[in-house]
Amino acid sequence: MCDYRGKEICFQFFGWIFQLSTWTLIILCFIFRESNIFIILAVLSYVIYIITEFCSPISKYLRSRKKPQGIYQKMNTYFRTSPIISWSCECYHYETHHYTTRNDKGEIEHHTSTEKVVTYTGKSRMIYSSSRDVSGPFTLNCDEKNINKKIYVKLELNEEINFSDSLTTSDYLSQKDSFISAYKYRDAHF
Repeated sequence: MCDYRGKEICFQFFGWIFQLSTWTLIILCFIFRESNIFIILAVLSYVIYIITEFCSPISKYLRSRKKPQGIYQKMNTYFRTSPIISWSCECYHYETHHYTTRNDKGEIEHHTSTEKVVTYTGKSRMIYSSSRDVSGPFTLNCDEKNINKKIYVKLELNEEINFSDSLTTSDYLSQKDSFISAYKYRDAHF
């Protein structure tokens, strides 16, 4: 699975390649004026570049921008919402299948394939009675001189759950162990 930063670098790399190829083809158009193939290739390269840029993670980020007030509303929703602590599992085994086929020459060929067979999936949430956000104040510089400028802020949020005491930690571990015990032996693998 590719992470966000990897996708961003990949799109930048292809963007540079298409930019370079477009400019190279434009220069070739001026050198070889009789040939229209370079004009067609330059236009095609530029179109691919534009499509690549519109599909990039940075473009998606810029299209989803919000006013500072909208960001505060979104963050307040995060602060007021209780966290969901959940577990999920997949119980499975592997099945090996043997089969034979006949090739073009009439010879019999033996084949073997192994497939993962999921027999059960389970989900559960931790049950708890209260939570408190201790992340601190969230502020953006929204004074008059900056409010009308095109300022972009990229927020990367990391959530961390800390238990307030050993009893809560013990309850978490107990509920997690109960979840594992309920599903662990339903199949060969968990």
